[in-house]
Amino acid sequence: MSFKLISGWLLMALGLALAADRFEDAGAILQPRMGHTATLLPDGRVFLDGGAIGNPYWRHCMECSIEAELYDPATGLVEKVGGLRPSRKYHTATLMADGRVLIAGGWMGRGSFKTAEIFDPATKNFTPVGDMSIERSRHSAHLLKDGRVLIFGTESSIDVFDPDARTFNPIPVTGFPGDYKRALMMEDDQLLFTGGFTFSAGIFRTNGTIRPVAFGRPMVGMEDHTMTLLPNQSVLIAGGNEEMCGWDYQFSSNTTRTDLFDLSKLGAHAGPNLLWPRSHHSATLLMDGRVLIAGGVGKDTAAHSSTEVFDISSERILAGPTMSVPRSEHSATLLQDGRVLVAGGFPGGAFASAEMFLSDAVPTPLEILTLDGKGAVFNAGSGELVSNARPVWVGHVVEIYARGLVGGKIKPKVSIGGTLAEILHIGPAPGLAGVQQINVRIPELPSTGWDVPIWLMDLDRPSQVVKIGVIE
Repeated sequence: MSFKLISGWLLMALGLALAADRFEDAGAILQPRMGHTATLLPDGRVFLDGGAIGNPYWRHCMECSIEAELYDPATGLVEKVGGLRPSRKYHTATLMADGRVLIAGGWMGRGSFKTAEIFDPATKNFTPVGDMSIERSRHSAHLLKDGRVLIFGTESSIDVFDPDARTFNPIPVTGFPGDYKRALMMEDDQLLFTGGFTFSAGIFRTNGTIRPVAFGRPMVGMEDHTMTLLPNQSVLIAGGNEEMCGWDYQFSSNTTRTDLFDLSKLGAHAGPNLLWPRSHHSATLLMDGRVLIAGGVGKDTAAHSSTEVFDISSERILAGPTMSVPRSEHSATLLQDGRVLVAGGFPGGAFASAEMFLSDAVPTPLEILTLDGKGAVFNAGSGELVSNARPVWVGHVVEIYARGLVGGKIKPKVSIGGTLAEILHIGPAPGLAGVQQINVRIPELPSTGWDVPIWLMDLDRPSQVVKIGVIE
């Protein structure tokens, strides 16, 4: 297609807004919660669910019921949804390809759940689905390329959720993954995991096999650290609680240690020390490539209000702005416009407050670019803008033009009509600085029409939704 026809209007929206790093009040009156989940939805709202309202260490809130909330960063308004429900903490909430959220497992004082449910933002309803094979909490959940959800836990059986059948299917594991691992998604549906009662690291594949990797950590327990995927295909592992005999909440062993794991070489080297020991903190990849490390617990039971920032280019840790209150077991959500919503946490009891981190270099939002109100999605064969008047056929290839991607070498996911599409090509759009061109094949869809939704997911962060016409 001719790039001269679109370069002008694409280049209009590529500026940067500069401001000092700071926290501002989020303007939200939220329910107190900690150990909860916060999920960014394609419409820009944040879905907050579960969590405890008392002391986090097991004996409080054994029969808690908390309402879920939808927070709109554009207005600061909060809507309670679903009514009072038994509250989970240390559960997972995974945005699926159709825009619904899978909620799985968790803890409620007396033990872990194996139950799961789906939240539909369109209807604001919760629907129970089949149970997992075992009870789980402190696990992780990951959207696979085929639209299923992988539940990576602490046992020798891993569950995979099928959204069509609404059931979980266990995967036997060759090689025990150990207890209480952190894990993040790499390319090709592989997970990197670290930590546990005796520290280990490995690559988990969906066929159930595990490949151990060299790491260099001492053979001690490690919990409540963070793992952050960086644009240069490395992973920042920061802080945590180191224990010679496993997990017992001795805060004196919270660490300042960081490691940088190279995904291309499958090896690690020591990173810069944190400025303060931390566990139960958050680590958020910012749109300028830095990592915001916020809150957590130090060498005693006191939570931090301090933050620090990891700079990827220099591999240095710098002091960040101070939050309005100390927070631990809070949530930190990168929004579509580059701000970070920090919500809830403790000490003492859970906080109802929320605040926004504003970066000193906030790029334009993660979004599919638009032309005359229509998404910048072009038919790769004809070069025409896909619209109601010029729909595209199932099986044909389209070109999507987007900006604000921070995933680096990890490809985004593309949802078309609630189904993940096959990505054929991704790279800088020729002649368009800051714009990415993503070529995908229109998949078989449950239904076609003139208003088929399409959106991107970069790491765990969705873009806005645009509509295209698709016919069979």
